[in-house]
Amino acid sequence: GTPTGGNWNGTPLITPTGVFSPSQAGNYTLVYTYGASTCLKRDTILMAVNPLPNLTVTPSLSICSGLSTTLTATGTGTLNWSGPTSGTGSSLVTPTLTSTSTYSVTNTVAGCTSPATVITVTVNTTPTPTISGFFNNNAICAGNTATLSVTVPSYQWDVYASPTSTTVLASGNGATAMFVTPTLTTSTSFYASSTLNGCTSPRAVHTVTVKPLPNPPAYVSG
Repeated sequence: GTPTGGNWNGTPLITPTGVFSPSQAGNYTLVYTYGASTCLKRDTILMAVNPLPNLTVTPSLSICSGLSTTLTATGTGTLNWSGPTSGTGSSLVTPTLTSTSTYSVTNTVAGCTSPATVITVTVNTTPTPTISGFFNNNAICAGNTATLSVTVPSYQWDVYASPTSTTVLASGNGATAMFVTPTLTTSTSFYASSTLNGCTSPRAVHTVTVKPLPNPPAYVSG
């Protein structure tokens, strides 16, 4: 206040030096006094305190490594995003993520900014299985089976006959497993995938080479 050296008072409490910290929105009367007795001067200020803006956001979520996601928020003012990437507006598309990341968003209306809301995007690892011939069992003679080794860094694995087939030839749990092929007459490829925390790997491929049987020897009578 002017002249300096006076005192402030009002409801809610304002410090004598004029620090006013309301805990909720509303209209407040603040009084500044200077002097004493017959020389006391008084001035009154009506202070309108606006409410903090509301903000509704996407809850924290999980995605698989190597993917992106869209975060959303709802508010009547200006929405500001910060984190590994920043932006404004009701949504933010993250970049491709390979590790867990944290974003925050605020809403600003009439100069009042809401507390920041934090959103955590948990990134789950996508497993990388391998499939190979057991003990170099990569080539067999026609009419035989082959034993393949499926190695995965998780517990769930599946083997398929093609890159897109939904028919599972074999499945199981375990870091390393054996799969015996059907009887083969031609070279055939097999595909293995693994799932961990809802993230399914691309399919790894292994081709079993099938060698034709030689013709039987001709019988020549003596």
